[in-house]
Amino acid sequence: MGPNIEGLVFTRADGRVIGTGIEYGRDQTRAQEAGVKDLRFHDYRHSAKTRWSRRSIHVDIAMLAAGHSSMQMHTGYVNVKETDVAEAFWIVS
Repeated sequence: MGPNIEGLVFTRADGRVIGTGIEYGRDQTRAQEAGVKDLRFHDYRHSAKTRWSRRSIHVDIAMLAAGHSSMQMHTGYVNVKETDVAEAFWIVS
């Protein structure tokens, strides 16, 4: 993992800030080709927080890394599904 700039979580491998640059433009094109209608750059934040939850990253660490100070903000970004609950408790569906 590269250097972290100003405590940001979303950085490139070399530490530069990820913004709505060329990578996002490519993702927009891919999303449109896949039929996704309204991909927003902010959607990456939701995806990251959900993946952290699925990897069992402790909620306090995830909140700190994302800059969230309330549980309400945290839960607004994590999209847990019933299958996540089943997998967490090794329930075979």
